[in-house]
Amino acid sequence: MYGKNVTNYCVPTCPITTGVTQYFGDPEIRICVLYCPNGTFADVDNNRKCVTKCIGNINTYAENSTNMCQSTCTTGYANPRTKQCIAICTAGYYGYNKVCYPSCPRVSPTVFADNATHLCQQTCPNGTFADYSTLKCVHVCPISNGTFGDY
Repeated sequence: MYGKNVTNYCVPTCPITTGVTQYFGDPEIRICVLYCPNGTFADVDNNRKCVTKCIGNINTYAENSTNMCQSTCTTGYANPRTKQCIAICTAGYYGYNKVCYPSCPRVSPTVFADNATHLCQQTCPNGTFADYSTLKCVHVCPISNGTFGDY
């Protein structure tokens, strides 16, 4: 139960007022608040509670800049493992369309995983080559493909 300051009643779910304004249950102080405190995120899918981890919808991510659980990160990339929005994808993951992937998706135009930037890019940086079999930027072309680097 959460204290609702407007009516001074205890309520199981914090209200939506005027059709737009939403209140969220703060588990620490047990009061309905307009904004969740730092370190917690407003989760609309979880009965409008402030949560430490977004667990509602499978595609919601904790956005530090807004303290909200969101379906799309407004800054950085969505990390599906941690359900957080992060500035740069971690090692072994590559950013594409605001999401971190373990490998670059097969899309058109083709994109390649760059280990230096942790991004999926259409062109590989100087000194590396686009390997179409792995969709990675490589320093040496694989022998098994019978391919050669072309500067």
